Amino acid sequence: MIRGICCLVAALALLPPYALAASTYTELLKSNFATALDAHNDPNVPDDVELTLLHCLATAFVNANIPPDDLTKLDQAVVAGTIESDPLAGKYAMLASDSGALLLMSAEAKRLCPETLKAYDDAKKS
Repeated sequence: MIRGICCLVAALALLPPYALAASTYTELLKSNFATALDAHNDPNVPDDVELTLLHCLATAFVNANIPPDDLTKLDQAVVAGTIESDPLAGKYAMLASDSGALLLMSAEAKRLCPETLKAYDDAKKS
């Protein structure tokens, strides 16, 4: 289950950032995932479950892979509106397809939101 989700996260993280009303890098990732949900959603899983899972995975990816100093810089780039051209953002977008980074994200997601992962698994089985 996590393997398929990790592939989806990697694909979504490489999408261009949409600076909606985000004021942090994590919020920006969450809004990107929500925007891309329609194009990449699983018809067997209710959208609210999938969106909750993607929000959890965005938080888990950030917590597991981005040091606090880098996150501060990314947050500043989001607020300044320069995130699309920020080299640090490009680095972490590429990291989203790294198997080690995805394993760290997976472990963090299991810690952060086990109920959401279970709801997703249950929806996939039905």
